[in-house]
Amino acid sequence: MSEGKYDQASAQARTRARAQAPVQEVFHQGETVHSFVSLNGLKFRESRDSANHPNSIALAILMDVTGSMGTIPEDLVKRTLPKFMKLVLPYEPDAQLLCGGFKDYSDQASDTACQIGQWECDDALIDKCLTSLSLGGGNRPHEDSAIALYVMARHTQIDCWEKRGKKGYIFLPTDDTMRPMVQARTVNALFGRRVLEKDLSTAEMIRELTERYHVFVFIPDPGRVGYDGRGTGVFDCYREYFGRNVIVLGASVDTAIVAAMLVALTEGHLPNLDAVDVELEMHMKMAKGERDRILKALEPYVNACNNVA
Repeated sequence: MSEGKYDQASAQARTRARAQAPVQEVFHQGETVHSFVSLNGLKFRESRDSANHPNSIALAILMDVTGSMGTIPEDLVKRTLPKFMKLVLPYEPDAQLLCGGFKDYSDQASDTACQIGQWECDDALIDKCLTSLSLGGGNRPHEDSAIALYVMARHTQIDCWEKRGKKGYIFLPTDDTMRPMVQARTVNALFGRRVLEKDLSTAEMIRELTERYHVFVFIPDPGRVGYDGRGTGVFDCYREYFGRNVIVLGASVDTAIVAAMLVALTEGHLPNLDAVDVELEMHMKMAKGERDRILKALEPYVNACNNVA
């Protein structure tokens, strides 16, 4: 819960400095989880108001960090995270960001299977959280996205909801399905103590989660829709739980920009896709082809919201 501020110049300099660095030099290496993102002994991750940030809003990026996800974590560290903050902060100046990652599901999960950092608003601490993640994996039938979401559902406290009834945001880039149950023994192993008495249905957990959070699932590119190699489409799996909030990206590099625009649209800061287009052209200097790709990813969500309204 940082008292600091996000320094755009510092963040951009950091990403430029590591742009050509091998991914092994950027992210945490080793078989054990970094203490900064470990669940062991965790009670709650907290997003709290402070004197410097009296109207906090809790934002979280929880990434599938297995090899099949390509470069999304690397893109954030080397290129796109400052863009996300540049777009969000003019609308939500007290925004706090949490970064986390999840890997393959296993009944005997390693401690890197689910890694969740703290909410921060200081650019250096956000970066530390992100680079503390351990990447890799990708051999088992399901990823631990359900466990990551369980952590957010039952082990977070956020002032934006508790004080103002304003939901936080979770962005979940993934290309694999969830199991229908959150297994207690896996969760308890990750926490190092008994926090879940019995297996919990994923559907029940998500009902709890969505009371306090807008959850958006990102399929990293159109080629992943309907594919997971095991008979059940990834898109269909998440659509069952999150409906219109499943977003198919035109390219994985768009993750941060699309997430920022979803905050702006959902909070009413931008009224429509035309306004998004202007924002991306004027403030991000994005070419038309890039803007069109992002607008296409956002269009189904915007249309579904308009139809409900």
